[in-house]
Amino acid sequence: QEVYQTFNKVYSTGIPNSGSDWEIIRKDGTKRYVEASVLLIKDSKGQPLGFRGIGRDITERKLAEEDRERLFKAIEIAKEAVSIQSPDLITVYANDAMAHLFGYEKGELIGKHVSLLNADATSEATMSQIVAGIEKDGYWEGEVHNKRKDGSELLTYASTTAIKDRGGKIINFISTQHDITARKQAEEKIKESLKEKELLLQ
Repeated sequence: QEVYQTFNKVYSTGIPNSGSDWEIIRKDGTKRYVEASVLLIKDSKGQPLGFRGIGRDITERKLAEEDRERLFKAIEIAKEAVSIQSPDLITVYANDAMAHLFGYEKGELIGKHVSLLNADATSEATMSQIVAGIEKDGYWEGEVHNKRKDGSELLTYASTTAIKDRGGKIINFISTQHDITARKQAEEKIKESLKEKELLLQ
C-alpha cells in the first residue's frame, strides 16, 4: 500500500520521491528494509513513460536503530538512575529515576556539568581516582558523596563507563547511581553499638 501510494504520488505530481524507507518480504520469506528513490520518466512531449528507481538495503541500519530505541526505552523506565555525559562531563541524558534521585524535574539536568551533583565532601582525591580508573580501565565504580537540588546530601554507589568509537576515542560516559545513604547510616549505627559494648566489657 505504501509503495503504491509513493508511485501514485510521483506519477500525479511529477515530483521525485527520495529517501523513502520500505519494508519488503523477499521470496524466501525474510523481511528486509530498503531505502528507495523514485523518478518519473517522460518523453519529449512531457508524457509519462515509466519510472526510474534506486534502492539500497538498509536492513542492518534499521535493526540497529530499533535496538537503540529498545535500549533507550528500557533505560527510561528503569528504576536505576542512569545518565549519559559528553567527554567534557556535561549531562546529555538522564532518565526519570536519575532526576528523581537528585530532586530535579525531568530534563532539568540536561546541559549541566556533573559537578553540580557533587557534595563538598567529594574530595579531589576521589575525583582523581575516578578519572584515573576510567583512563586506565575505561571503568570506575565506588562511593560518592552527592547532593540533591535542595542541598541535602546523599551517599551513592556510582559506576561510570567510557563509551569509545572505533578509533578508541571517548565519545560519551554512561553512569549509574544507587542511593546507599540509609544502608551506610545503619552500618555506622551498628559499628557505634559494637564500640559501646566493647567499652562496657573492658
